[in-house]
Amino acid sequence: MSGLAGKRVLVTRPRHQAASLAALLRKAGAKPLLLPLIEIVPPADMAALDRAARAAASYDWLVFTSANAVDALWDRLEHLGLPTTLPVLTAVIGPSTARALERRGQPVDYVPHLYTDEALGMGVGVDLGLDVAGKRILLPRAENTREAVATYLRMRDAIVDEVVAYRNQPADPAAEAEIIEELRCGVDVVTLTSASTARNYSDLVDKYDLPIPPVVACIGPETARVAVIKGLPVHVVATVHTAEGLVDAIDTYVPLEDT
Repeated sequence: MSGLAGKRVLVTRPRHQAASLAALLRKAGAKPLLLPLIEIVPPADMAALDRAARAAASYDWLVFTSANAVDALWDRLEHLGLPTTLPVLTAVIGPSTARALERRGQPVDYVPHLYTDEALGMGVGVDLGLDVAGKRILLPRAENTREAVATYLRMRDAIVDEVVAYRNQPADPAAEAEIIEELRCGVDVVTLTSASTARNYSDLVDKYDLPIPPVVACIGPETARVAVIKGLPVHVVATVHTAEGLVDAIDTYVPLEDT
């Protein structure tokens, strides 16, 4: 039997991304509670992103660290009436980002075996026998994020243009008053799928004086690092940094049986 069977699991992803994780949890027998803690919104000023969209076809590589970055750039391509299949090479951090790019009709040329910033930044072009030194790379990203991928690419002498493609902003938990009350009664697991969700969950706990669940599960090391900085205990860090990998990691966490 699944270790998640019957467990109440808090899903903190943005609303448009929560359904897939909730479905995986239900399949494992869990009872997901949805409380989106961040919203994905456009940049305050679209000018830089629009310039990047108009120039996107002139780059050697497009590199994406999230599905949100893919959607943000392609939405602008469509809005501006620009071609949406580009004559460039593409690299993405993991399978969910790859699926987002493929849904837009753009082939994916590189996905690292490890879904980490270092593996992506140091691996772009290697499997294809291509050197990125002197190559122009466009990296759409979230506002105010630590984009280590750019650092690794620049270490390889790539010319990297970063552009803010979207913003993470706190969602309004007041709209989820019913869920807040359920959290007061306690849940078994909270899932944190980004640094932003970790920060906002910690703030929510402080604001409403909520109990911290027996299991705090993070999708990857950067999310876990931020959670610890914010004073949260971290019990599970997924080895495979995907929704599937997170559910598998929680499912096999032995102490879960005692919660």
